[in-house]
This record gives sequence, C-alpha cells and structure tokens, in this order.
Amino acid sequence: MTLMDVASESVAALVGAAIATIAAIAAHRSKDRAAGRRSAADAICPRLQDLLQLVRKWDRDAAVVRWFEATEGALNAIEAESHRLPEGWGHLRRSIRAAIGEATGTFAFADRGAHDLTAELPERCPTWADNAEEYLTYALKSVRTWRDLAPSSRRSPELVDFDTWLHRRAQTPGVLSLIA
Repeated sequence: MTLMDVASESVAALVGAAIATIAAIAAHRSKDRAAGRRSAADAICPRLQDLLQLVRKWDRDAAVVRWFEATEGALNAIEAESHRLPEGWGHLRRSIRAAIGEATGTFAFADRGAHDLTAELPERCPTWADNAEEYLTYALKSVRTWRDLAPSSRRSPELVDFDTWLHRRAQTPGVLSLIA
C-alpha cells in the first residue's frame, strides 16, 4: 500500500464521517421540529375543538361564561404557539377571532378585557354560525394534518385566512353567496 493509497482512504473515511455527522444533525433537527409541531398542535387543537363544540351546540349550551372561556382559551393557545406555526399561518388567531366575531359578536374579544358575564348569547344567525363551524372545522383539520406530518416534511397544509376562505366558499357552485 502506497502513501497515496493511505491518503485517499483517509480522505474517503473523513468525508464519510462528515456526511454521517451532517445527516445525524439534520435528522435530530427534523425530530426536534416534529416534536415542537406536535406540542404546538396539541396545545391548540383541544381549544379549537372546545370552541367548535360550542358553535355546534349553540341552541343547547348558552352559558356565556363557557363561550368566553372557550374563545379566550383558543385565542391564547394560538398566541402562545404562534412562533411554531408554519409560515403563512400568522393569520390564524385573527381568523378565528373573525369567524367567532361574525357569529357571536362580543365573544371574539374574550381575551381582551374583563368578561361581561351578564351578557346574553346573541341570537343565532344560521349563516354565520355555519360559517364559523365550517371555518373552525377547516382550521382544526389543517392543524391536525400539520401535527401529523412526517418529521422530514417541509410542506405545511394550506390554511387560508377567514376572509379568503369566505370568498372561496362564496365562489363555490351550490353554496349560497354571502355577498348579497
């Protein structure tokens, strides 16, 4: 074995070790991102689910304090985890606020200021209650899909803001136009 053979084998071994180290670091970072994604989604999903259940049971669950708590919980959970949400999802808190605001009014601001426990649940507007239910369902599905992505996945599911979602919904054939 010549000195040249020893040198080329050493270089090959060093390159192989460097590649293995880089791959291990990338895999570790990917697992960390996936763990952060799961943690964020696990904090947000139950809060969105609580809010969704209230919208669905509007006529059977009119406890104002539950509406304030559910809305505040969802908005605060989204804010607390906003640094982990995918790029382009910065609107999520605002979109949930808009969906609930259009449906209920005052509860959209549950996280801002004192709760007025003497307030009454507004009369249910079927169109806006349906819009809130459908947007919450859509947002919840997107967050759950994002949570369950493979650790190596770099592509997040689409989650458009509430106004864009409303516009698309109004443009869908067979759906009653909201712009009347």
